[in-house]
Amino acid sequence: MRNWVPLLLTAAGLVHGASPRVIVLVIDGLRPDAIRPDIMPNLARLKQEGTWCANAHSVFPTVTRVNSASISTGTLPAIHGIVSNTMWVEAVSARPFDTSNYQNLVKLAAVSGGRALAAPTLAETLEEAGVRFVALTSGSTGSGFLLNPEAISGNGVLISAGLEEGKRAAYPDRVNQEIQRRFGIGKADEGIPSLLWTEKVLRGYVIPEMKPAVVIDWMTEPDGAQHRFGVGSPEAMEALKVTDEQIGLLLDQVRKWAPETNLIVTADHGFGAEPDPVDLEGALKGAGVAGDVVTASNGASVLIYAKNHDSGVIQKTVERLQQTDGVDVIFTAAAKPDSGIVHCADGRREQGWVKGTFSLERAGECNASRGADIIATFQWSSEKNAFGFAGAQKIASNDKRSGVAGRSGHGGLNPWMLHTPLLLWGPDFRKRTEIQAPVGNFDIAPTILSMEGIPAPPAMSGRAIAEGLAKSKTKEPARKVRTIRVKSGTYCAEIQISAAGSHEYLDSGQRGCGI
Repeated sequence: MRNWVPLLLTAAGLVHGASPRVIVLVIDGLRPDAIRPDIMPNLARLKQEGTWCANAHSVFPTVTRVNSASISTGTLPAIHGIVSNTMWVEAVSARPFDTSNYQNLVKLAAVSGGRALAAPTLAETLEEAGVRFVALTSGSTGSGFLLNPEAISGNGVLISAGLEEGKRAAYPDRVNQEIQRRFGIGKADEGIPSLLWTEKVLRGYVIPEMKPAVVIDWMTEPDGAQHRFGVGSPEAMEALKVTDEQIGLLLDQVRKWAPETNLIVTADHGFGAEPDPVDLEGALKGAGVAGDVVTASNGASVLIYAKNHDSGVIQKTVERLQQTDGVDVIFTAAAKPDSGIVHCADGRREQGWVKGTFSLERAGECNASRGADIIATFQWSSEKNAFGFAGAQKIASNDKRSGVAGRSGHGGLNPWMLHTPLLLWGPDFRKRTEIQAPVGNFDIAPTILSMEGIPAPPAMSGRAIAEGLAKSKTKEPARKVRTIRVKSGTYCAEIQISAAGSHEYLDSGQRGCGI
C-alpha cells in the first residue's frame, strides 16, 4: 500500500489532506421526482442552491453494478466489461452469476488477467497522482467493490460492512482493524441499518481522520424499500427521509469542518412498477432454442447468450422475440458472428445484424468476451402505480408477487429508469443553475479529474461537465435529440437519443414507431 503523507500535491498544484474536496453520494434507486421539500428537504435545498442537471441518465442496462462500474471508470459496459447485474462468463461459472457478491467479481478478475474492470478506475488515476480516495457502500459488496476493485492490492480504501461477514469491513487491513475496533462490523445490503452504520463510519472516521480528497459514498436506500413495497409506498418514503436525514448530518459536518467540500449527488438508476410478466421462457421454447441459450435477467431487460455465438440460434431467438407480447426493443451486434467469434464495431453502427434490431454497439454493450448476443427489453407505459408514481414496466418473471400494488424494479429503457438525478453543489460549482444538456453517470469520473487537474485516461468515454464548474468559461452544449427506428415485417421499434456534442445518451426505447 502507498505511504500517505500529511499533505499531497495534485497535478494542478492543489494541496490535499486537510479535507475532502469532492464527496459523491450515489443514492441507490433515487428518482428525480422524489427530491421534494416534503420528502427530502436537505436534498431539495441543495438542488435549489447548486447546479441541477435536468437531463441526467443512468447507463443501460439501468441496474446497479453496471452503473457502479461506469461511475468508477467513466466508461460504458462495452469498455469496462460489467454488462449486467447478472452475467455469464463460462470460465467463472456454468450458470449466470450475481455481481452483487464481490467474491464472484474476484473470480471474474482471476480469469481476466487479474482485473474485474477492464478499464482504469477513478480510484487508480487519483492514487497515481497522489490524491487520496475512499469508497464506502451500505449496499451490496459487489456495488462497493466495483468503485475500487484494486483496493485489495493496496490502491486507496474500500469500506463495505459485509465483505467477509464478521471478519472484514474494509481494505486495507489496517483500516479494517480500526473500523472493527471503533464501529464493529455491520452487515451489507440490509437497508436502513446498513446505511446508518456506513454513514457513522463516514462522519466519525473517514472524513475527520483519513482526510481523503475524493469520497464515493453509496447509499443503499431507497432501493430495497422500493423493490419490496413500491415507489411512493410508506416504507419507501420512510427510507427516503432517513437517507435525507443522513445527508443533513453530513452537511452539518461539512459546514463546521470543511466548507470547501463539494458534493455530487446521483443515482444508479430510477424505478418503475412491475405489472404482469412476459413469458420469456415460453418464447425460447417456442423458438426451439431453450437448450441452446443462457439467459441473465436484469428485471426489465434480459441478456441472452447463444452457446458458441451460434448465428442460427441468435436469428431464431430474435424472430420469436419479435412475435412475443411484451417484448419491446431488441439489440444484437452490428456484425454477424464469424465462426463463433464476436466482432464489435464502433458505436456509430446503429442497426444490429439481425433485421429489426438495434446494435449492441449503440447501447454501449458489445463486449466480445463478456457480453450477450442479444439484449431484449420489455414493455413499459406511463401508467401510475398505487401510490401515484408513473412508469409501469413488465419483466420476465413467474414470481407470484408480480402485479401486486408494491413490487417495483428497473433494468430497462423505461424513461423513469433511465433518467436519474445529478446535482452539483459546493464552491467549485455554479450556483442556482439548471443545465439542459444531457449528462450521464459515466461523466462523473471525468468531471472529478477535471476538478483535480488530472488528465483523464484515454479509455474514459464520458465528458467533464465543464458547464457546471464555477470558474469554467465552457458554454453549455446544445441538447440535440433524434430518434432511430428499425423494422422487420410487422415488428417496429424506436429508441430516442440525446446528444451533447459527440457524446450520446439513451433517453428511452419502445416497440412501435411514431407513437
